[in-house]
Amino acid sequence: MPTRKMRVVPPPEPRIRVILEPERAPVVTGVGAVTYLCGGCEQPLLEQVAKGEIYGTPVLKCPACGAYNEF
Repeated sequence: MPTRKMRVVPPPEPRIRVILEPERAPVVTGVGAVTYLCGGCEQPLLEQVAKGEIYGTPVLKCPACGAYNEF
């Protein structure tokens, strides 16, 4: 399965972007082909997702290291 490292970004301004702050990872486990890793610590955040399953531009806070990630 291919993996992609997400890009770490500064904490977004409140109410400007959707920020997902899960308590544990992975946040999603699907049946697709790509696993997305935290850009800071490489924790798998989204496992086996298919292209097109992620909509919009959410920011995902890594529960392991606290880094804010975007796709």
